[in-house]
Amino acid sequence: MRALALIGPPGAGKTAVGRLVAERRGVRFADLDESVAARHGDLDEFVLDNGAALLAERTLDVLRDELSVGGVVAVSSLVTGGEAAYAVLVGADVVYLASDLAHTFGRSGMNAPQPPSMFGARARWKELLDARDPGYRRLATAVVDVGELDIAGVADAVESALHG
Repeated sequence: MRALALIGPPGAGKTAVGRLVAERRGVRFADLDESVAARHGDLDEFVLDNGAALLAERTLDVLRDELSVGGVVAVSSLVTGGEAAYAVLVGADVVYLASDLAHTFGRSGMNAPQPPSMFGARARWKELLDARDPGYRRLATAVVDVGELDIAGVADAVESALHG
């Protein structure tokens, strides 16, 4: 069975769905953000010390390693497209968990009270979703619209999208 990479924005359900799909398949599960942090330390500190470009490079290195082992990988929402990401994902089943503002904003924790400097957080979140969507779609071999589905429903839709 080919490795499965779940991609999408924060709050789309990549981790929860990935765990369930891996359990159902009897394969290993990896959360890419956790794997990168285990290898390189706190991600916020890494960016402060080394910059976002190096984090992106290291994230793709870890993703390549995780996919080579197989199983299901919840891919960091930082992996949003580009030739380097595409090259790493070739050979894996890649499912984009497409989700909109109404479904990701709350799940991502962004609906909590924000400081005044975060005025317009919903508008910025929508901009992020709109900007990343084309890249996710280019990387994906299948797209699942998360919508109102619960975790089990999304997992079912992932399997259905891959196996018709």
